[in-house]
Amino acid sequence: MFRMRRGSSMKKGGSEIGVAIVGGGHGCLELMSLIQSFALEEFQARIIGVADQRCPAPGLKYAREQGYMTTQDYTDFYCHPEVEILIELTGVPQVLDHIYKTKPPHMKVIDHISARLFWDLMRHKADYRSRAILESIRDAFIVVDEQGKILQFNQRAQNMFPGLFTGGSSIRVSAFMKAVFGTDLYRFLDTEENVIYRLVAYPGSGQEFPIEMVAFQVEIEKNACWVFSFRDASERQRAQQEISRLQRWETVFNNTACAFGESSDLDQAIAYTVQTVGELFDAQGVVVCTIASHSRNLLLKSVYHNISSKYPDYRKIKTSSMLPFISENLESGNMIKIHNVDTLPHPDRSTLRSLEIKSFLGLPIVVQDQLWGAIFVDSRLKRFWSGDEVDFLLSIVNIIQNALTRKDVEESLHESETLYQQIVDHSLTGFYIIQKHRLVFVNQCLANLFGYDSEELLNRDPLDFIHPDDRHTICSPTSGERPGNRIVRGIKKDGNIFWVECSNSLITLKGKPAFIGNLLDVSERIINEQNISRVFESITMLAGTMVEQRDPYTAGHQRRVADICVAIGKKMMLSKVQLEGLRVAALLHDLGKCAVPIEILTKPGRLRSSETQFIQLHSQLGAEILSDIPFPWDVSTIVMQHHERLDGSGYPGRLKGDEIRIEARILAVADVLEAMSSHRPYRPSLGLESALQELQEKAGLLYDEQVVAVLQQILDTLDISA
Repeated sequence: MFRMRRGSSMKKGGSEIGVAIVGGGHGCLELMSLIQSFALEEFQARIIGVADQRCPAPGLKYAREQGYMTTQDYTDFYCHPEVEILIELTGVPQVLDHIYKTKPPHMKVIDHISARLFWDLMRHKADYRSRAILESIRDAFIVVDEQGKILQFNQRAQNMFPGLFTGGSSIRVSAFMKAVFGTDLYRFLDTEENVIYRLVAYPGSGQEFPIEMVAFQVEIEKNACWVFSFRDASERQRAQQEISRLQRWETVFNNTACAFGESSDLDQAIAYTVQTVGELFDAQGVVVCTIASHSRNLLLKSVYHNISSKYPDYRKIKTSSMLPFISENLESGNMIKIHNVDTLPHPDRSTLRSLEIKSFLGLPIVVQDQLWGAIFVDSRLKRFWSGDEVDFLLSIVNIIQNALTRKDVEESLHESETLYQQIVDHSLTGFYIIQKHRLVFVNQCLANLFGYDSEELLNRDPLDFIHPDDRHTICSPTSGERPGNRIVRGIKKDGNIFWVECSNSLITLKGKPAFIGNLLDVSERIINEQNISRVFESITMLAGTMVEQRDPYTAGHQRRVADICVAIGKKMMLSKVQLEGLRVAALLHDLGKCAVPIEILTKPGRLRSSETQFIQLHSQLGAEILSDIPFPWDVSTIVMQHHERLDGSGYPGRLKGDEIRIEARILAVADVLEAMSSHRPYRPSLGLESALQELQEKAGLLYDEQVVAVLQQILDTLDISA
């Protein structure tokens, strides 16, 4: 059975049952361990004490170490007000008879036989949960004892390694390793804990696949065991292959663009492109053809074919008569994507069959709205052409088309300027150039955003269109400010205000400094962020109100703590993001008390040890609740750590020093200051001076010295009154 930590399973809203054990042998030790582990949610017990006439009995000794009541006379428990159940483990009939005859009427008795059934049930339920956890994990798991015997395995392991677990748990791990990996890795694991092993399962066989294995040691029933986790790495390997494929595509695309951009010989650039595309697609052949203006037949321009086979001669094909379906689509500017030529109509089907082509991809090359030619990729296999392949080939065609339209330098420059202007004007982003505090270029999108014609914006100061309160954030070439991203409020022609995000870069235009930038309407995003912020604020206030309604003595406590935290954080120059996260965490730091029974929260007088432990769970419970809320700040960690102390005496993680976040250290000081200064059901207010004395005396030991020092500096500005 996997041992659970004390307090890891507790029944919400229930009360503990006081239990005393008669008989302090080894069975007593095991039963106390199970009860302390809360292994069975339906039974919440608190051990009161142990009775045994034998002073050196192990259960008696352990109970004394734990601070439980110990006695040699079990009748001493009859007068204990908290003992509700007496568990008899001696197995002596006379003892059991005497207990039944002398016990108080309200006290229940469980004999040693019933007790054995009870803890067997607890063990069974814990084992069942362990099995359920293993079965829910997508990785294969096996558990191995010290002798190398496989104790447990999940269904995923059976599926991943079929046939190896037919003998149940009698298989040895060494035999398993040899069967799967061809070698016994188990003997090398003494010093290699928590290392990721990348292996091949069933090497050399037809079913081999990559595996990632992690091994770590755990304690099961006080025995050191190994747990092996296996993950099929095929998916990751496929992802890496896909990344490699995309990188190859990017290289071909860039090289093709360079070939057309740097070469003055278009025929040479086309020949290079045809070859690189063919190698990339692993195609039977790639060909670029022109279309004769009068006959509309194919004129071979450049061809690539796999050297292992003879490539068909496209020059013999008259597209209008032999490939009428394909010809008609090319003339219409349509892409041709054929996975199986048998689906084509006659005579296209017969023509391609005669060329031994079984799958086909063709894209028209259009120059100045006229069909210049086409690029064909074909295969002698029935092949599916993916969307990525089509998109890539379209990009190549675009490069070819752009290159073919450059007939001379002047025409090329004119076309480039026209294309640039069209791209800029049809962009969903506003573009502009600022020089000498004046707009020297704007695109149509930017003019539309502000409600002007382009001509109305030229030679105007860009600050005229920015809200006065935000103008100081705008860069200009002569102001000395650095370029970058800004979110400001813009002013439209009709006076309406809207949010814009602008990004500036410094350039040189006609030998003088200028800014080129783009601008985007982000009003909807800002409104959404504000709405989300209001939602988080509402959630925060609602959660804080829930705590205050359950514990009226701490009403306003979280808000006052939040005010103190923000004041300290500002003095310590925390960022705006840190401050807001600290404020929200402070407003919610006692949220976990919603799970604490109200009678404990409002109980006057000193709490019992078990009640104190219950209350101490509130920081962990609050963090678990908050972890499911998608705050933009790490609120749950701050709440989890707000009762940690520098020397490690805090809870729940016993963290020390810098292991505790600065926000949590600030919250701890503010929490102590406010709590000690306020009235509580179990004591009157201790006063501000006592709270300050506590913080000053233990600064550097329990509390952060810098935080305490800052608190003293700003104390006069705080309102700590309840």
